[in-house]
Amino acid sequence: MAVDGVISKVFRVFVSSTFSDFELERNYLQQHVFPRLEELCRAHGALFQPIDLRWGITDEASLDQKTLDICLNEVRHCP
Repeated sequence: MAVDGVISKVFRVFVSSTFSDFELERNYLQQHVFPRLEELCRAHGALFQPIDLRWGITDEASLDQKTLDICLNEVRHCP
């Protein structure tokens, strides 16, 4: 619950697959499911954070072989 406007719970969902597969499913989650989950969390004083690494892997990071490190770091932040 939020206490004095401070959010005490954060729900993170990590969506994982190769970047070229499940494109339709991932887009559906982003457009239909995630907004509803965000509303539900907010109504209960929590924050919803979807993590889809299509949004965060740059071409440079990919070329530098950093994709796995970035993905594992994000997984560590998802309780």
